[in-house]
Amino acid sequence: MRREKVFWHNVKEKVAQVSPALAQIINQLDPTHLSLELGTFQYGEEIASFANRSSFLLLDKTCEGFFEFDGKPKTYGLIKPGEMGLTGCLLDLPTPLCQISNWKITAGCRSAFMLPKISDYEFHKKVQKAHNISADKPDEAHAQWYVFKEIAATMEDWQCQVLFFSEDWKKHLKDPAWAQFYTFLLQQYHQHQPYNEQITLLKMIMGIVQKERDVRFSLPHTEDMLYLFKLGLGMVPGFRFASSEDHLPLKLIQKTYLEHYGLEYAPLVVTPDYLNWQNNKESPLYVSFNLPTSYYCSPRVNAALSNARELHQLAWDFKKLQDYILSQNLLTETSTLHQFLLAWDVLFYHKKMDGYARFKPIEQIQGKLPASQWDFAKNKFPLHSPFWQGCASISRKD
Repeated sequence: MRREKVFWHNVKEKVAQVSPALAQIINQLDPTHLSLELGTFQYGEEIASFANRSSFLLLDKTCEGFFEFDGKPKTYGLIKPGEMGLTGCLLDLPTPLCQISNWKITAGCRSAFMLPKISDYEFHKKVQKAHNISADKPDEAHAQWYVFKEIAATMEDWQCQVLFFSEDWKKHLKDPAWAQFYTFLLQQYHQHQPYNEQITLLKMIMGIVQKERDVRFSLPHTEDMLYLFKLGLGMVPGFRFASSEDHLPLKLIQKTYLEHYGLEYAPLVVTPDYLNWQNNKESPLYVSFNLPTSYYCSPRVNAALSNARELHQLAWDFKKLQDYILSQNLLTETSTLHQFLLAWDVLFYHKKMDGYARFKPIEQIQGKLPASQWDFAKNKFPLHSPFWQGCASISRKD
């Protein structure tokens, strides 16, 4: 990690590349006397925490905000190049994440993990020897990050750059000349607000459906369905197959497990990401009900939705809700929810297919990967990964 004091003229070209609108606003202010800090971080290094926080602009890669619960990370959200993090620090507004004492934001994605099992003791020792690392074998998905982080530290190719705003910038926010900058910060702070209104509307519709159709959605399934809609509207992250270096040093990690661990499966990595439902070419987003996130912590009758009967009931409940919304003309054709349901499918997958009409075979997921990404005749698709045993996808309708 490196942090160096800089001024606007040192970084304005970098900012213009990722956020032209912000660069134009600050250029008009010409804040030559106000300092900034340019930070360079390797994968997994801490960008901010409860004890170390200030507003920042992400210049490249992706970073993840999370907090620890029961020893496991719970994703709060992602920040991508050109987006600002912790804008509440400059605005003196509360940031929900900052109200939890053990939160962190790290370079790259904390919740990234490999789908095949990589916890064999003897094979892991080969990885330790090849990279001279000490991290224990990862018995659970969330523990893989510790290994990936140490592997990444042996190379300096993957770097994440962050621009921090000093407290001096806050002193000018009440100046009328700085109104555009203040408005930009507010927009970043409230970027999901329009979709929050859609979720409020959805909750009302769910009540109407239960009354009109004489059905009862259980509390866990109600929360599951709201969670799926939040995923679909891009309010919270799900998971998708990693295909670039944006979220982690992907090529280095995959090469390590093919060459040193001797992995027989394709080293497919999934990382948290948002769905842009307005993008016609968006690749599918997945959620595993065996891998709870901070948005999905509801207790339920069964230990997990890997239980086929419970997952199938959720699939039926979601279908009833979807059909009612589209058939009763409750929403205008231009409404966000209506457009989303018309264009996107929510599909449910499970290894148990017999007697469960609404399940799709897990093998279909393999077909959604680019054909050139992996030779599955040589490296098998990880069909038996726990991630798939009770999961859903959000994908564009054919």
